[in-house]
Amino acid sequence: MKRLNMYLDRLFEDLPNSEQTVKVKEEITRDLEEKVADLIEEGKTEEDAVNKVIVEFGDIEEIKREMDLPQNTFNRKRELARINLNFSIWGSVLIIALAVFINFYYFITVPKKLNHFRT
Repeated sequence: MKRLNMYLDRLFEDLPNSEQTVKVKEEITRDLEEKVADLIEEGKTEEDAVNKVIVEFGDIEEIKREMDLPQNTFNRKRELARINLNFSIWGSVLIIALAVFINFYYFITVPKKLNHFRT
């Protein structure tokens, strides 16, 4: 059973250590241990039973995708908020730069034009 627990630990290592992950892992562990016990009752050795259960179980990519859905949604909203903030900051910088440029342009050119009319 230790090998089965190590296998599950390896499968779940890249998932966040949330309450949902712990519950799913415990449920899968319980189910796989029951399958191992059933195979042992049928006459298989513990090692053979664990190997068969691991092979039949495969990987948990579908479970990972289902569990990551809320996290991905949160990450997507966070990314969009970051992009919106960047656009707001750069837009403000450009508007301020344009206002400063226009101010300097009129500050330099308008007095010259006024001096032209005064002479």
